[in-house]
Amino acid sequence: MSESEKKQAPLVMEMPRSEDAERGVLSCFLQNPNELLDECRATLPEDAFYNVGNRSLYAELLAMREANKEIGRAHV
Repeated sequence: MSESEKKQAPLVMEMPRSEDAERGVLSCFLQNPNELLDECRATLPEDAFYNVGNRSLYAELLAMREANKEIGRAHV
């Protein structure tokens, strides 16, 4: 690849990720689910979670909130 081709090539970067940060966000949802899930539903897509388990838990929390089910540590 020539220098000019390298300069024109699209920059492909992987998004930073942290399982600790993901767990921290999920923990916040468990402490205050009604308010936080309503706020984050539109701005935090499921695929923002890199860890598949965390992504599944977030999807389940959103589904529970949508169905007006009680959310707490004992329910997830």
